[in-house]
Amino acid sequence: MSILEDDELPVPADEVGEIQARAAQKEREIEAFVREYKAYARKSAEGILGLARTIMRAEDELGGISRAAFYAEVGLDRDPSKLTKLKKIGENLTRFQPYLEVLPNSWTTLYELARLQDEDFRRVAESGLMHPLATMKEIDAALGRSAAKGTPQFRVYVDLSLIGSRSRQAEFVRKLQALAAHFDLKPVAPSHEDDLSSLLDEPDDTQQAA
Repeated sequence: MSILEDDELPVPADEVGEIQARAAQKEREIEAFVREYKAYARKSAEGILGLARTIMRAEDELGGISRAAFYAEVGLDRDPSKLTKLKKIGENLTRFQPYLEVLPNSWTTLYELARLQDEDFRRVAESGLMHPLATMKEIDAALGRSAAKGTPQFRVYVDLSLIGSRSRQAEFVRKLQALAAHFDLKPVAPSHEDDLSSLLDEPDDTQQAA
């Protein structure tokens, strides 16, 4: 893997070594983030917070191309929903630190806790109902909430052939997945999962341009 974020221009021979050294340094940076991410992935709630912390550091410290390469190495380029949730957890790391021993082990539940207003999070934390196997049902109970009954349900179908080129279709699907993750939805492609996976393998022109 060779990564250069500068525009490729003809360079004198005596500068080739410097450019190669810079590329090798960027590769080492990416590998360090990959090792850190995978180390946290083997742990529980504290590990999930570590994953989120690594994501936030990558967002701050890596350039666009290097960040995209890091996400590809750990599989987050194919899972924008998980990436969105980890970012939200990362934005709220400080609220979780006092409760490491009782935090839920599910990153989806941690994401829901990260979305709560500060006052609601304090209510949950002080309720005594938070524990490693806590579910959103228990958290809702601590907040006095219950699932809405009779909520209208809708199915939305999208004909990707109307969008144009495959790269445009892939861009649409990635953005749709990120939007769906924000609202806790999951786009599905019944009987077309292989086609969808193939589409998401298309190069992301927006990241390449970053």
